[in-house]
Amino acid sequence: MSVTIELSNPINFIRVKSLTGARTDEAVIELVLEEYLKDHKSFEEKLVMSDLPDEYWDDLFSEPMLPNNAGSQAVIDERNEARF
Repeated sequence: MSVTIELSNPINFIRVKSLTGARTDEAVIELVLEEYLKDHKSFEEKLVMSDLPDEYWDDLFSEPMLPNNAGSQAVIDERNEARF
C-alpha cells in the first residue's frame, strides 16, 4: 500500500532515522508505527487488567453496609443541623 506522508517537523524524522539506524524512510516509518502500536496495545492491556473481577463486586455488595434506618436517620440529622 502506498501512502504519502507530510512531515510538520522533518528534523525529528532525521533524528529518529539516525537513532534507529534505519537506512530508508520507509523503514523509519514502519519502526515508528510498530512502536506506537506496541505502546497502544500495552495501554489497552493495562486498562483491562486494572478492572476488578466480578466476584469482588458481588462480595462487596452482598451484605448491607448500613444498619436498618441508618440512612433515614442520617437525613433527619442533616436536616436538623441545617436549621441552625
